Amino acid sequence: MDTHGDPAMDGGLLLVRADPEHAIRWVTRGVVPAHVSGFGSWSAITAAGPRTLAAPPYDDAREVLAARPPGARTRPALGFFVIGGNAVVSVQPSPWRATRRWLVWVPGSGVVRSKLPGLRPGDLLRVAETRTPEAGRSLVELLRRSHGDAIWWLVDLLRVLGLPGERLLTDPASAQEGDLVEPSPSNVARFDATVREVLAEQALANRATLEDER
Repeated sequence: MDTHGDPAMDGGLLLVRADPEHAIRWVTRGVVPAHVSGFGSWSAITAAGPRTLAAPPYDDAREVLAARPPGARTRPALGFFVIGGNAVVSVQPSPWRATRRWLVWVPGSGVVRSKLPGLRPGDLLRVAETRTPEAGRSLVELLRRSHGDAIWWLVDLLRVLGLPGERLLTDPASAQEGDLVEPSPSNVARFDATVREVLAEQALANRATLEDER
């Protein structure tokens, strides 16, 4: 039985090892309005609402924030998101060519395989700079868990790794205590234009494929 109580239904948090100034600059170059909060050597970025400033299909703020690669000055970074009722965790090490790795935890099933590059316990411990034997054992135990719900599983993961931001997951309204940052309108316009071009090219390619099959 879950002893945490009634969970929040959704949530999302991106932790970057950078000062808030660099985190704010990164947000302005995206399409997601976000709150930025400082926690010592970490900055927390949380979506300010359910929608981005971009046109569909890239208008889900949490999904877009979770998918966007951190920039050179916002690495290393760890993402903790609930998407579709599942916990989605990402790890982006500092080196420019380092692979971003992912973990998906499903209530009732635990960690499941995905098509994305999978992360290992050591990836989490290294980026979080949590390397005690106790933390390693607790992390392995948590990764084996299958009961509970996604938001509280992520909270337990933050606790094991000794990372800040728990309250931002369980009480999203608390993020309003941080700085509200709006993306640059010019960046949003460029993003939408690029998406339109890509979708148009895909439509032409699909049409050509259908004509070839006739």
